[in-house]
Amino acid sequence: MAVVVPTAVQCGMKLCRVWVLASIFLFLPGVAIAASSGRHVDVIRLQSDINPVTASFVDRGIAEANTDGSSAVVLELDTPGGDLGSMTNIIEHMERSAVPTIVYVSPEGAWAGSAGTFITVAADIAVMAPGTAIGAASPVGSGGQTLGATERKKVTNFAASYIAGLARDHGHNTRFAVDAVRKAKAIPYQTAISEHVVNFAARNLRQLLSHADGYQVKTPNGRVTFHTAGASPRYINMDWTEQIELLLIDPNLVLILMSVGTLAIIFELSNPGAILPGIVGVIALAIAFFALGAIPVNVAGLVLMAFAILLFIADIKMPTHGFLTVGGIISFALGAILLFSPSGVNGPTVSPWAVVFVTALMAGFFGFVVRKALNAQTWSVKTGTESLLGTPAIAQTRLDPEGMVYLDGALWKAVADDGTIERNQEVTVRRIEGLTVHVVARPAEAFATSSTGVPTEAASPQGGTAQPV
Repeated sequence: MAVVVPTAVQCGMKLCRVWVLASIFLFLPGVAIAASSGRHVDVIRLQSDINPVTASFVDRGIAEANTDGSSAVVLELDTPGGDLGSMTNIIEHMERSAVPTIVYVSPEGAWAGSAGTFITVAADIAVMAPGTAIGAASPVGSGGQTLGATERKKVTNFAASYIAGLARDHGHNTRFAVDAVRKAKAIPYQTAISEHVVNFAARNLRQLLSHADGYQVKTPNGRVTFHTAGASPRYINMDWTEQIELLLIDPNLVLILMSVGTLAIIFELSNPGAILPGIVGVIALAIAFFALGAIPVNVAGLVLMAFAILLFIADIKMPTHGFLTVGGIISFALGAILLFSPSGVNGPTVSPWAVVFVTALMAGFFGFVVRKALNAQTWSVKTGTESLLGTPAIAQTRLDPEGMVYLDGALWKAVADDGTIERNQEVTVRRIEGLTVHVVARPAEAFATSSTGVPTEAASPQGGTAQPV
């Protein structure tokens, strides 16, 4: 039997085939796993105050995640807080979600303050980025003001009990949660991790998903294991209606709309039939009232602004020489400042420049109106022939000293008080005695250039004279 000895070329070809087959067997399983999983997580960014608009957006995002096969819902959180109703609305949707939830306090420098603390401890997994903080969840009034003793005690006890239950159910530090409410305690991310307030830290979303993989949590559908490693993020953004609503509840815009709407309505009432100011005023005030129902407002600010408007209107009707307008300007400025949270920590705040702008707008408008009203009060009332005193006329005949003048659309018998006046010369009425006017000459030209604008031939004395009735 002959022995076949392989050549170098044949050996090289066999090695190549071995390497190709080995690569295929090593590579294909990874491709198959990635292709078969198709995992994704839905990401919702909440980086503003918690209000009815943002709460509705988060609720919609959680509902969408429960129907699109998402492995988890990641809520990227950066908020100073918000109102109680919107906060509890978000938490209720998180609690009912069959898809597990992750709250990620991000980016660096973000804060889960006040209502944000409640939302963070209500998450199945709580994560913080480096440089972030959490806490300071003591309850305050809707406008940022301090509550009364009895009311503060009731609200604090409720909030402490509520956040303690959320922390206990989701495996977070209950003591810190209660201290955040009762003592306004706030801590940085390192302390939050060491005290088990949150589960871990993550520099970015990819690191978060990798670290969360394998965690087991309890949902309404039973225990669920996170499978997030390698999952692709799918961002759920605000739609155009939510963006418009969020824009409209900006406190600076609300203040401007209230001012413009008020001015437009007052202008319409003082000039019935203008129509356009009325339409603009109703629309502006309707949008402003919608926003006031969506964001926390200090009632004292509203009262001061309403009182200012009453002072403005009263100053137009009463002879106070502008004193009420000055009081109205001061009242309006104070109301605009107090209308929203002065600090902005516990709710929206208004820019000082917006306060200056609307106050100047109101002061300018009503100052102009009051000035006109004061001028009208100084006018002397003239009726009948008295209204003709000082008005110009045209001599229709030679006044020597008597003759005829054309005055107020009629021919009058006239007497020249300062000598002879030639025909077509301009004169001024000094006094009226019965149906005779006493006039004096004035530097004048032909009647064609006279301010009366009536041709001299239009009233010839021939054929009779026209006397005033």
